[in-house]
Formats: sequence, C-alpha cells, structure tokens
Amino acid sequence: SFGDGTATANVTLNPSYESLEGRFLNSDGILSSIDRKIQGRDFYVNYSYLLSGATEFSKYKKVFKDLLHPAGFKSYAELKRLNELDSTPVTSQTIFLDSTVRTLSGLVNVANASIYVTGSNTRFNVANSLGIMTIGSYIAVNSEIRVVSSIISNTSLAVTSAFTITANNEQLAVLNVVYTGIETETTGEEITDEDNVSLMIEP
Repeated sequence: SFGDGTATANVTLNPSYESLEGRFLNSDGILSSIDRKIQGRDFYVNYSYLLSGATEFSKYKKVFKDLLHPAGFKSYAELKRLNELDSTPVTSQTIFLDSTVRTLSGLVNVANASIYVTGSNTRFNVANSLGIMTIGSYIAVNSEIRVVSSIISNTSLAVTSAFTITANNEQLAVLNVVYTGIETETTGEEITDEDNVSLMIEP
C-alpha cells in the first residue's frame, strides 16, 4: 500500500542450509566409541566386573566380598585352569620321571610364544661339551618342559616348541629323562610337558 509500484530491488538469495566445520558434542553417534557397550541383563552392564584367577571363586568369595566388593556391583569369576591331575587321592596310573635333574648355572628368560631361551651367566656350550645338555635333551623352565633343538651360544638356545608363559630370571633344569608309568596315588609335585602331559617328579 506504499509507493507507486515503480521501485526496483536487487536480491541475493543465500542457500537454505549452511555447511560449517562440524564437531561431535558427544559420542552418541560414534559406533566405535569406547562408551558404546552391548547392554545385557547382568554381565554386559556398567556395574559388573570380572575376576580371573587360578583358584575357584567359592574358595575366596566370602573374604573378597567382605573386604573389597563394591556395593551395588555384580561380580563374576573366571577360572584359569592349568593342566593338572585330579587332586582327589585315588589310585591311578601316573607318569613319573626316571631321571636325574640338574640345574645349570646362571638364570634364563623365556617369552610367551617364543622358542628361544636367553641366559645370563649361563654356559650352554660348556654343558653341551660335557654331555650335560645336548640337542634332544629335555629342559624345564618354570615347570614347562621343552626339547632342545639347537644350542646357539653359551647364553642362547632354541627348543622344538614355543613356551606358553613368560618367565624372567628362572633356573633352567636339564632332565635326562625316560617316561615310565606306575600305579600310585596322585600326590607329589607336578610338571607339564610340551604335549600337555602332567608329570609327577619322584624324588
């Protein structure tokens, strides 16, 4: 209702949306975020935790819950079992080591999934020349028995199959061994060989 209708104007139309440098305000839309969890009724929740050990949970559950268990949380336990004989004292066939066990001087280190034994102040070549340890000898490091495949130097040797644990500054024992089976009760100290056979060492 104003003017005579003869006015003109120049108009610049901007886009109906604007693209700016973006950023996330939170991690709700990021599927790989550490905050994203599969939710469940008990186990996959924010207020549960998992214990792991070589002892059955029932044996330490009461002491743990009385001393350390946080109120409002749900605990789960995972049992890490080693290969072992039934501890129930029953008569059964047990594998014994008819052997002489000799520990070598110095200490050794082994790594999980490695076939190499690295020594400190060891004399593997000297033990080889004296016939104490040769290629094919059984050795034990931290209760794992392996077979020597090569003696590289006084401080290094290789075995036929990889170790399953990491051990540092352990003694190396040489077993001049013959496996025999006799009837006995399941008592004594156990050792596990590379084929996961549980062996009892007879004094």
